[in-house]
Amino acid sequence: MAQTAIFADAPAERPVEPYLTGALFKLYDLILKSSGRDGGYGESAGYCYFTMQSLSKVLPALANALKINLSGTLHLTYADLRERVARLAGALASRGIVKGDRVIIYMPMLPEALVGMLACARIGAVHSVVFGGFSAEALRDRILDAGCKVVITANEGLRGGRKIALKTITDRAIEGLSMVSTVLVARRTDHDVPMVHGRDHWLDEEMKRQRSTCSVAWMGAEDPLFILYTSGTTGKPKGAVHTHCGFPIKAAQDMRHSMDLKAGETIWWFTDMGWMMGPWLVFGSLLNGAAVLFFDGAPDYPGPDRLWAICARKKPSTASSRACGTLRRVTSVTCPERT
Repeated sequence: MAQTAIFADAPAERPVEPYLTGALFKLYDLILKSSGRDGGYGESAGYCYFTMQSLSKVLPALANALKINLSGTLHLTYADLRERVARLAGALASRGIVKGDRVIIYMPMLPEALVGMLACARIGAVHSVVFGGFSAEALRDRILDAGCKVVITANEGLRGGRKIALKTITDRAIEGLSMVSTVLVARRTDHDVPMVHGRDHWLDEEMKRQRSTCSVAWMGAEDPLFILYTSGTTGKPKGAVHTHCGFPIKAAQDMRHSMDLKAGETIWWFTDMGWMMGPWLVFGSLLNGAAVLFFDGAPDYPGPDRLWAICARKKPSTASSRACGTLRRVTSVTCPERT
């Protein structure tokens, strides 16, 4: 079968949500019934074409209407996101990144983190998001284990009223590592940072040089999508490899069945992209045609009511977290709408 056939036959007038749900189950059904192995991922399952391209085929009218909401003033539509993904994918490709290469994303909760994940998926690179609060030693361990060629980071991070020198930490982490050929640096603050000639590049400048479209790598169902590392608190961090088909489909199923998330709704999960629920939030929500709410910084700064205040302003359809420490810090505060 043609690898895009799952998404190619949507009539323009067909209702959005029933068709998206049907496409999801059709793809899921293909995976379960793929030939060769019982319940395995055979070649007939083919390809999980979820990175913006699928949504533009299934939901052409939605591409310019649905917003991915980011805390503050920045709002990205699906069309905006698709263009950013294409430009960053082009920037990676221009630096020699090809299918199977590994890319580390070590950033605050910026839109560039989400864009970086999707850009890697678009060209077949394998990404690994590292929590932006980890030390240079923790970052170095993951770079070495993954064998990464590119690190995407920011000049600084902001959390709890403090600045985190992410670029400086990255420099220490990759000192003496010839495998890292490129460092792409996003501008989170106005602070200038030392840049190594030939290796370090400002992310926004690199993206501006690229076209707004980028070809998509055709991936097998079991091709690696990303590597997720354990925290390392009980020993050496262990990397779990998630595939192009299994992870996005399961994340989308979780959201649709467990959260009742529908196209056009907004989900907010209090998490960093470096934890399991980060990629779950990104891939599951987008495959369902929903909007994602991001926020950067600490959940209890500048006050312990920050999470509730964001809920009151943005009114997400679903808001949740499994971070017990976060919930303990904020559950004693009354939601502004209920005062």
